[in-house]
Parts: sequence; C-alpha cells; structure tokens
Amino acid sequence: MQTSVNVALLDLFPETCKEWRVLKQDIRDMFLREQTRRKNAIVRDIASTEGSLGHALREEVINHVIGLYPYFFFKPVSFDTDEIYLILQVIGP
Repeated sequence: MQTSVNVALLDLFPETCKEWRVLKQDIRDMFLREQTRRKNAIVRDIASTEGSLGHALREEVINHVIGLYPYFFFKPVSFDTDEIYLILQVIGP
C-alpha cells in the first residue's frame, strides 16, 4: 500500500517528492554522523580508562587472594621489563 501511495505521489508531485527525498537523505546522513561521533567518543572513553580499570581489577584480585591464603606478598623486583614477585608462605603457630 505504501509503495502505491509513494508512486502516486511521485507522479502527482515530482518536485515535492524530490525535495522530500533530499531532505530525508540529509536527515539520515546527519543521524549517521551523530551516531558515529557518539560511538567514537565511547570507544575513546573506554580505551582511556581500560588501563586504570585493569590495574584496579588486578589489585582487587590480588588483595582478595592474599586475604584467602596466608602469604606474605613482597613488592615486585624488576629486571628490565619483567616483574618478579617474591611470595613467602606464613606457617601457622
């Protein structure tokens, strides 16, 4: 039905239909640009916070594991870019 109406209107008002198509395309293009801009902003935001979120998560996991298991956990000793952790088990009384 919609197609029939579109064809009839196109035959009756070709210039107006052409203007509407152009406006519709412009609106669609503006929407897609805005959508792309928002997606890019979200991606940039996620990328900028990914490192700090990963670090915070890693710290929480380590703290939780240390709370579950009685170990001493010493600061990492760095050799070039690799970090080596020294872990000593606490022996009960």
